[in-house]
Order: sequence, then structure tokens, then C-alpha cells
Amino acid sequence: MRWPGWGILPDMLEHRAVLDDHDGRAALPAGRLLSWWIPLGLLAAYLLGMMLMPNPSGLWWVVTHSELGVIELGTAALYLLASVLAVRLAWRFRGELRRRYRALYVLFAAAALFVCLEEINYGQYLLGFGTPDWFMEHSTKGEMNLHNLAGNVPARRLNLLATLAFPLWCIVLPLVGRLNRSWWSPGHWSGYLLPRTELALVVVLAQGMSWLDDLFALCGWEMNVWARASEFKELYWGLGAAMLPILVGRRLQLWARLRSVRQTAVPVTADTSKSAGAVSQTQ
Repeated sequence: MRWPGWGILPDMLEHRAVLDDHDGRAALPAGRLLSWWIPLGLLAAYLLGMMLMPNPSGLWWVVTHSELGVIELGTAALYLLASVLAVRLAWRFRGELRRRYRALYVLFAAAALFVCLEEINYGQYLLGFGTPDWFMEHSTKGEMNLHNLAGNVPARRLNLLATLAFPLWCIVLPLVGRLNRSWWSPGHWSGYLLPRTELALVVVLAQGMSWLDDLFALCGWEMNVWARASEFKELYWGLGAAMLPILVGRRLQLWARLRSVRQTAVPVTADTSKSAGAVSQTQ
């Protein structure tokens, strides 16, 4: 028996979809761009920005770290993309998916849209309206969102949920699935919901940002804006959320192609075999 982690790097690096014609198991790697270069590129940009602009101010601060900066808006955009892709997935394969899978896709889309709206404070800074009095009184940051209410308790609980859910869904369960050949086969629940190991690097880098936060706090750098590594962690989570429906959609497309090939294949019946035998005898 092979170790269940065997093949993680091929899944992450290979750029072609792989299909075993015997059982239809699709490895469906995300491709180098999605699962390898984009996550590493984001990390390189973060480290480069920290070195070149250790204390950004003025326009640079607005562009990088404000509520209208690329990190906040990028995270919101990725969750919005995840929501749109999940709805598209439920609609595109509505005639082939069971109702429970369509419902889960729509639920995922609603959750991603909620996170997107929370990230942009429901458009408060984009649209330029002030914080309502009730939120000003109860929010720790004086912003119109739910995660900063009640002393940031919702934010801490959502962060804990994501910290547990992403590694479980994108690393632990895919490794368990490598022990069972039926996983990711056509019709198996894992094929409709799980990645294989394509998102492992994204999740590892997101967790690494939490460790950077702890390191910065230990070194006394928590006042430096680049030390807000948790914001970059949320960006990685958004990337993972957007990649998941892409991977599942590619797999469903491959399954549909496989079904089409099998349905168009001409079956060998008893009559055709008899006629073939008669022709061979006459010859």
C-alpha cells in the first residue's frame, strides 16, 4: 500500500487532466497556474512589498492596506468569484446533479457571498456612506459588518472555523481518499465536493501566515502594517474558495465527456457476433 500523500506534487504540477478509462477516476489537477504559481506569486509579492516598503504611507498605504486596498478588495473579489462559479455549477449541471449537491453548491455560494459582503462592509467604503448608529455603538471598529460585533467574537469564531475547515477539506480528506480507490469515481460524493490535493499549497501558505503573525508579535513588530499577515491569510482562503468550484466543474465536465463516449460506443450484440461469425465461415 502506498502512503496516501504519494502523488501530491504530480497533482499540483501536472497541467493536463488525467483520466483512467477503466473507472473514470479524474485526477483533474488545477494546473501550474492555479495551484502553484499564483499562490507562490502572492507570497513573493507580500515579501517583496515588506522589503521595498517596510512602512508604506500615503497612496501606497491606501493601495496596499486600506479598506479599499488590493488585499481587502482582492479577498472580496475572490469570494464573489467563488459564489458566482458555484451558482453557475449548480445551474450548468442541473440536469445531471442530484438535488442535494445542487443545494450544497447554492449554500456554498451564499456563504461565499456573505464573506464577500463582510469583507467590504456591505459596500460602506465603496459607496461612501457612513456607519449606522447601531453599528457605531456595537462594532469594535465602527464599521457596518457583523464579524466585529460583540467584541469581535463572530470574527474569532469564523476564523477558527476556516482554520479547521480548509485543512480538513483540502488536505486531510483528500489524503484519506487516496486510501480508497472508489473516491473521485463517477457518482461518488467526493467527486462532487472535494478537491484532490490541488489546493494543498494554498492552505499551507494560508496557515503559514498565521505563524507569521505569531512571529511578528513575538518580535514586537505587530504595529507594522505588513505584520497583519492574517489579512493575507484571508486572501489565500479566498483563492482556495474560488478554485474549488473550478476543480469540481472540470471534473463534472470530464465525467460528462466520459458518459458521452460510452453512450456513443456501438455495443457488440449477439446478432452482430453471429453475423460476424457467418461472414468468417463463408470466407
